[in-house]
Amino acid sequence: MNSFRGTTSLVIASALGLLIGVSSIVFFPLVVFLPMVAIYFGVKDEWYYSLVPLILCAGIVYSQLGIAEAGIVLIFSTPLIASGIFVLKKKWRPFESVAVCIGACLVGILACYFFANQYLGMDVITYGVNSFSQYLQSLPEDMYNSVIDSLSQTLGTDVAQNTDPQVLVQSFMRQAEEIIRGALPTMIIVYSALGGLITYAVTRRKLENASVRVVGMPRFYDYILPNKFARFSILMLILSFFMMVLGDKTILPIAVIFSTVFMLLFMVQGLAVIDFYLARSRVPLLIRWMVMAFLYAILGTMLYLVGMFDQMFRFRARSARQS
Repeated sequence: MNSFRGTTSLVIASALGLLIGVSSIVFFPLVVFLPMVAIYFGVKDEWYYSLVPLILCAGIVYSQLGIAEAGIVLIFSTPLIASGIFVLKKKWRPFESVAVCIGACLVGILACYFFANQYLGMDVITYGVNSFSQYLQSLPEDMYNSVIDSLSQTLGTDVAQNTDPQVLVQSFMRQAEEIIRGALPTMIIVYSALGGLITYAVTRRKLENASVRVVGMPRFYDYILPNKFARFSILMLILSFFMMVLGDKTILPIAVIFSTVFMLLFMVQGLAVIDFYLARSRVPLLIRWMVMAFLYAILGTMLYLVGMFDQMFRFRARSARQS
């Protein structure tokens, strides 16, 4: 019976690995589903079952797209798969498990960035900007003018009618590269947080549905940072804001990264506070998420203040006692 079950799992894991590989050829970002599938089978059966979809997906990507894309698949997925299997096999508590998965996702993204730099022989951002610059200059005149007008409005730059196209494009690309490099640390942290959280939450839920013993995950509106970690986070936020006020160029990027990380944690708690009060008012789940998405679009990371005040004054705990 176990042999049959194991064979069935291998067949399903193989089919899903092939499906993700084929889908990734059409739209490469779909490869993000690979870690979820690999972790699921690595926990439900044996850890080496996770190698089946990983190898098959990477093999298909290599055969159709090349070694660079296959390398990205392996480098990004491997640490995330390993960490997910480890924390779920060990039945770690959700907060620590999510933190490990986020860290693994961050390692995967950074490793892919360095791998791409080595493979291209130059910085991948510079390579992308240069490629887009060449593409712009190859456009027909009407399309070129339309794109240049859009870029000038986005970047807030006045365009002289008699400016040489090559000089103009290079000027735009320098500005664009500066913006991308400035936003890159925050983008990497945010995508790592989302990737690690979603990977852990989805696979844990699927394993639970398959009757695999895993630690229960609290409802979103119950999310709260552990007290000691929250105090440390508030201290690091104050320190990072102080570093930003100093305005030293050498420490400013470090301050931005620290503030982004800890603001993100409290922002999630702020959303959980909003979800708590919406759930108490019996608002349906879908509408609750729509409201939270709307508030995030308006307020952004400023929601961290809600989470921070909840951590200090325990709004939800007081409301629950009163009810």
